[in-house]
This record gives sequence, structure tokens and C-alpha cells, in this order.
Amino acid sequence: MDGRGSGYDLDSAAPNIQERFHLLEQESQIALNALIADFDAEVKPSERVVSTIDQIHTISNQGIFLFRYVNDSLNYWSDNSVPLYSSFQNSGLLAGLNLLDNGWYFATIEIKNHATFISLILLKSAYNIDNNYLQNSFHSNFNIPDHIDIKREAIPESVQIHSIQKNIAFNLVVNGVASSTNNLGARWWLQLALLIAFLAVFLSILRSGLSRIEKQFGWLVSLFTFLVIILGLRYLSIVFAFPKMFYELTFFGPAHYATSNLFASIGDFFLNSILAFYVVKVI
Repeated sequence: MDGRGSGYDLDSAAPNIQERFHLLEQESQIALNALIADFDAEVKPSERVVSTIDQIHTISNQGIFLFRYVNDSLNYWSDNSVPLYSSFQNSGLLAGLNLLDNGWYFATIEIKNHATFISLILLKSAYNIDNNYLQNSFHSNFNIPDHIDIKREAIPESVQIHSIQKNIAFNLVVNGVASSTNNLGARWWLQLALLIAFLAVFLSILRSGLSRIEKQFGWLVSLFTFLVIILGLRYLSIVFAFPKMFYELTFFGPAHYATSNLFASIGDFFLNSILAFYVVKVI
């Protein structure tokens, strides 16, 4: 696989990526061991290694972040940019690959007495919105273009990256949006046509039902029902990304347009505009 259309050969780059990942694993383990030693009861605060500002800055620049939980409560973190729960049990963290709210991380976890020590390696940022300020990019350690994705499970044509222990750490694959651009315009028009057809059918059914409600209960009840259905379904569709068949389309992806959770894609912008126009027309 060569990252078709991108000039990036993922197969050829894989050995170098794995070598860099192994170096980060080693640095991560060294930092984790130092953190564990720092919290040894016999070590004085002035003699701690990881807790110094320079050391924290160094490991954070490498994309390595350290944490310590005691009795399930977070009581140390080297950087506050990683969104972790204050409870380790609620964090869902496992040794190996983890997808947090802002990115993909590889975790090393060690338990000493009542304390849980964690080292996280940032692989790639992964935000719900991708724009000029929040970019879904790999950490600079890897020098991997943004159109390469991380997957938990191997899929056809994916490239496996192994840990030092020879286990599969994560899988890399060329993103479908970036790997095939020849028919992008045609696909967008087709997706737009499907969305319009879906909206036409949905609004037609809704209008028919509201007409019956208006005849039986009056215009105000019909209007209230209409607003509850439209706004409620739109809110739920944003939160739970349904209809799933549409939210899996590139039209609803953040790669080409995103400003907020409400306008997270061109598809969302178009859908919100149509619904807003229809609400104004009905009112």
C-alpha cells in the first residue's frame, strides 16, 4: 500500500515508524521508573527526578505523560492536557492502545502497593472537530502525514506496528478520504442527493402527522409537537451520530469543514440550514 495519491509509502515507512515507537517506549519506561522511584517513601522531595520542571517539560515535548493514582484517585499528573478521569476505575485505561477524548495513546501501567503509575505516549491527536486550531495530526516524533489513521484491529491493507514485547501495538491504514480523491466530487453530489431525499421523505411524513394533530388538538399543540420533534431529533442525531448511514459518509466528516459541535461538517451545516428554513416556513 502506497498511500495512493499522497506520495507516502506506508509499507516502506513502517520499519522507521516502529523503530521510533520502540525508542519512545524505552523513554516512557525510563520516565515511569523514575516516577515510581520519586514516590518511594525514602526519597526526599528535593531529590525527586521527574518532578522537576525541566524534566516534565522534556518528557511532555516527547509526547510522554505521567500519572499516579492512589486508592483510585488521581494525585499526580505531569501535564494537564491529557483528559483523564480523577478515578482510575472510571478512566477505562488499559495497558496498550487507548482512545481518549483528544487522541490515541499507548499506555504502560504499573501497580505498586496502593498506587497505580501510568505512562502515556501520544500517537495521534483525535478531536471531534478538525480545523485550524484543533488538528488530527500525529505527534512530530513519527513524521507521519495526517491522512494515515490508527486502528485497533487489523483490516485489509493495514500495516501493523509492534511493541518491544513483539505484541501488536496498533495498526496504520490510509484514510479512505485521502487515499481516493478521483471521484470525490461525484461522491459528494451523490451523498447530497441521498440526504435531500431522506429529508424530503422525513419532512413529508412529519407534515402529514402534524396535520392530523392540528385538526384534532389545534395549531398551538401541532406547532409545539413539531418543534419538540425537530429540535429533539436534531439534538439526538448530533450526540449519537444518527442516522448512522449518513454520519459514516465523508459528507459528514470534519476533514473539509468544522466550526463547532453544531456545525461539525458540511453535512451538518447543510442539514441545520434546511431544518432552520423549514422551521421558519412552518412558523
